[in-house]
Amino acid sequence: MANLKLFGALLIALFAVATATTYTTTVTTITTTTEDEGSSSQQGSRQQCREEIQGKDFNMCERFLIPDQQQGGGSLRMIVQSDEGKQRREEQQELQTQCCEELKQIKPMCRCAAIGDVVKQQMEGGQSMQSKKMRQMLQKAQNLPSRCKFDQPQECSFGQTYWIA
Repeated sequence: MANLKLFGALLIALFAVATATTYTTTVTTITTTTEDEGSSSQQGSRQQCREEIQGKDFNMCERFLIPDQQQGGGSLRMIVQSDEGKQRREEQQELQTQCCEELKQIKPMCRCAAIGDVVKQQMEGGQSMQSKKMRQMLQKAQNLPSRCKFDQPQECSFGQTYWIA
């Protein structure tokens, strides 16, 4: 009977260890589309956007889109957090303004391609991001044109996100 209890406890411990070591991998595809008609004109538009974006710096957009890396804290952290939160919001607003200025320098039809390139660079840049942080970055990126108050486009679409457990 004691061996059976020991075996059961060992089995539960092994299950707990196996469950604790599972992780989620995020695979996101970034695709941008243009509103032009006809496949040859779409190819031409994509090429124009590549040429327009190439060599341009979108550092402020990159900094704006990177998710907040703040870690949680204790009660002392909560006291200081209100001042830090206000400062962080002001910094984010300034980064957003500067990012919008960067995006104003390119054709409206190429803005989503530029934003998509920034997101893609963040994902390929070796930065390991949690799924939640990845979703936050994609949400910010999709809504960036409306945050910048651009008439065209008002939102960007970046394909599908797949969650693999």
